[in-house]
Amino acid sequence: MYSLVEELADIIEILSAIGSLGGLFSIISLAYWFRRKFARIEERFKQIEERFKMIDERFNQIDSRFKQADDKFEKVDSRFERLEASLKAYIDEKFDSLKRSVKSVNEFIVDFLSYEGVLKREAGELLKREISRVLSANPITDALTEEERKRLKELRAERGDWVSPFALDKR
Repeated sequence: MYSLVEELADIIEILSAIGSLGGLFSIISLAYWFRRKFARIEERFKQIEERFKMIDERFNQIDSRFKQADDKFEKVDSRFERLEASLKAYIDEKFDSLKRSVKSVNEFIVDFLSYEGVLKREAGELLKREISRVLSANPITDALTEEERKRLKELRAERGDWVSPFALDKR
């Protein structure tokens, strides 16, 4: 019934089917192998992503510390500014008080000398006006020569806001 050719064709067909199944198994095992490799790669990417998150969090902590330090420096600067203003106001107040006291004492002496007849009344009035004029000006800078004023301006430019006139000698 079956001829030899037909039997061979059937055997080849069976062998071909078995070969196809082998190729299919090869493809399936290759797909399985790729899936495992891709799973490992994906896991590594997740680990790298976690590390980046940790690094990012650390940078945020560092930024926060810098902001805290900046805030502290701003508070210190503000405090120094308040202290400077307070000290300047205190010194100005004391200097004005000293000027009033000196003026008062000088006017008293002139009035006393006028009363005792040592000075004429007109001379006493002239002296009191002169005392007021001298004390109303800035006695420190008015007593400086032009060269000393220039040097004082140079020192102020080098050192900052305020320089004592006594620093003129220190070149």
